[in-house]
Amino acid sequence: MTKISKPIKTMKRRRRQFKKPLLNVDIASYESEKPSNVCVTQPNNCKVNVKNNLDHSVAQPYNGEVNIENNLDHSVAQPINCEENVINLNDNENPDVIQLFDDDDDDDDNGEINIIDLYERESKQQMYQSLLSNKFQYIPTIEDNKIFPGYNQELISDLKVYLTKQFSNEFINREVGTCTYEDLSKVFVPGAWLTDTIIEQYFQLLIKSCNNNNIYICNSYFLIELQNRGYDEFVERFMNGIRLLNYSKMLIPTHVGDHWVLIVVEIKEKKILCYDSLDYYKYIFKMMENLRTFLDQKYFMQQEGYSSSSSSIEIGSGDSPKQNNSSDCGVFTCINARYIMNNKPLNYTQLDIPLFRHRMLYEIVCSELF
Repeated sequence: MTKISKPIKTMKRRRRQFKKPLLNVDIASYESEKPSNVCVTQPNNCKVNVKNNLDHSVAQPYNGEVNIENNLDHSVAQPINCEENVINLNDNENPDVIQLFDDDDDDDDNGEINIIDLYERESKQQMYQSLLSNKFQYIPTIEDNKIFPGYNQELISDLKVYLTKQFSNEFINREVGTCTYEDLSKVFVPGAWLTDTIIEQYFQLLIKSCNNNNIYICNSYFLIELQNRGYDEFVERFMNGIRLLNYSKMLIPTHVGDHWVLIVVEIKEKKILCYDSLDYYKYIFKMMENLRTFLDQKYFMQQEGYSSSSSSIEIGSGDSPKQNNSSDCGVFTCINARYIMNNKPLNYTQLDIPLFRHRMLYEIVCSELF
């Protein structure tokens, strides 16, 4: 196999800025979206240090600029596969599935770069550009829509131009997460499955948007780690020093098989609810029971005046909007978490999901919620 012995020199790229268009946000309606007495943290106590100099009390001028950190990295996202009307970005075992991205993109040892790897990287960049060109299109909607205030064709055109100039394997903002521009195809392509990288990035934005301390947000591996490690090791490793009973809620994005759900713990009411856009409740029930036992033994039993009769935690299903396909569960999970954080009723429908995808894309690129 032909190899290049010398490392390839890359030119330093100037940091680009995405000019954020004017969002015609109605102040009264916007205030209803701001979190009320909420805060979010991670089970590993990691702090996200992201500067937020944007004042959301008024709409931003069109010529304002959002600094987006572009840190070069050659990591590659998971493959995209297309089957019928659903784009499966995880499963590459189906012979009928077209693999759009290949995970094997590592350089050879000793700093040598394979010619085939270079070709594959170029192919991935071309695929990223092709998806932007063909799949990211403006969605005609009413001007004063409530799903994405300020959404218009000019905003999408500017965003599309900006994204086209990016390298697909660059991080969007390494301070927030490991999402790359290639990963964004899983957000704007209709029917694409959101991966844990996208879910984690969006939940970090939920954390960043809070302003006080009543809601505790866990990462997507919380219930899996709890089940695998056992209660004592889990508390010592992830929950040491955290007074969980001081919070009013826990939000836990959870992946079950090939499906995303949101687990919400109402700590004061002693309830564990599963917000599921499909009907996977029976598959998540055992994990919820394990969570109930963990909370009871490690927290509620430690309270003064504890009695077995008063410590029972109810397990049930929350009232979530339903999806009518097999691909939008990740979007429903993110939007449910956002609405519950803001104490808003879950009154959206499947018809709103395409516009929600564009709003999530815009917010992930700008690294903040609006």
